[in-house]
Amino acid sequence: MKTACPKCQANDKTKEENIGQKTKCWRCGEWYTIAEGEGTLLSQQKQKDRGQTTVIRGRVQMSIGIVVGILLLFSSVGGEILSVYTEYTITHNQELLISLGHDPANFQQSPFYWIGRLTFHTFGLVAILVYVISVALKRLKVVKVGFLLCLIYFMTQAYGNITNLSQEEQVRGLTFGAWVAITILWLPRYAVELGLLIQGWLGVRKRMSNSGHWFLRSQGRKYAGEVKGDKCKICDKKISESEKAYIEDGELLCTECERKTAKSQDNQKQ
Repeated sequence: MKTACPKCQANDKTKEENIGQKTKCWRCGEWYTIAEGEGTLLSQQKQKDRGQTTVIRGRVQMSIGIVVGILLLFSSVGGEILSVYTEYTITHNQELLISLGHDPANFQQSPFYWIGRLTFHTFGLVAILVYVISVALKRLKVVKVGFLLCLIYFMTQAYGNITNLSQEEQVRGLTFGAWVAITILWLPRYAVELGLLIQGWLGVRKRMSNSGHWFLRSQGRKYAGEVKGDKCKICDKKISESEKAYIEDGELLCTECERKTAKSQDNQKQ
């Protein structure tokens, strides 16, 4: 006699005395009770609950990543750009420097210095924008690139803040303890910012990884995360709301194409 896994519909031969016992599907790894015809998936309700929980957690993490990205866009990057503009304006106001008792010659910088600083913070602005937009659109590959760019920007900024010493500190030098204190002062801030920012990436990955389940298309978002389109990715057949479908890597497979694919895989294994 044959038994079938209700999740992936994989057939397997079994003996009559094994009816009622638990077995593990050789294809998808789910445990179900052996019965004639179709098995009963023991973990079906748990799987649905887990799918719902995964989707909710993914949405929360994505929201955290987007909100933190927007806040950093204004507070960190926007503040740095404003700081560069303010510093440039003050150092080029000779009357103000003279009235404050400073020699304007001591504050003159090369144009490339200002261009370099402004370009660096513009890079950070673009990196965070790419990351936030890609998280909102759930583009996992772009999210990875965006977070890598943000990581480069913030780590470079942290290195600059740690090694940026005053003229007096450069002359007399710093002890090992002073370097440790400066490092401890700056690194936790960037660790917290990046830790919150990466939640967006983790959320997108969680939403996109919840695949490999049978479901009614009307329940697809509830149990299987985001689904691309409403057509079978192989035969391009439109799947109705009440029709059973299979989700694979965020795309749909109709019953017939999934059965053909599974049969082809079975033949290859044999």
